[in-house]
Amino acid sequence: MPSALTCFYDAFDPRHYRSATMATQEHINTARRHLEHLRDHHQDDVLALARLVEAGALKGPAGDRLAADLRSWDHAVKDLFTRALSLLDTLTPDAR
Repeated sequence: MPSALTCFYDAFDPRHYRSATMATQEHINTARRHLEHLRDHHQDDVLALARLVEAGALKGPAGDRLAADLRSWDHAVKDLFTRALSLLDTLTPDAR
C-alpha cells in the first residue's frame, strides 16, 4: 500500500488532468474528500508507528530521536494538508 505522502503527491500530478479547465464545485469537493482521506490515513500510519516506538520497539537514544522525528514529521505533514485544504477554500468553481 502506498504511503499517504506518495498518494498526496500523486493527487497533484499534472498527468492526471485531461485539460486546463476551471474546476467545478464537484471537482473541488472530490479533491477535499481525497485530501481529508489522505490526511486521516497519514494520521493512522504515524500513530501506529509512534505506538511501536513508545512500546519499546526501539530503545535508547535512537528511539528518542525517532520519536522526535515522528513528531516533527507529523506536524509538517499536518501543516501541508491544512494549507492544501485552505487553498481549496480560495477556489471559485466554474459555473458550468
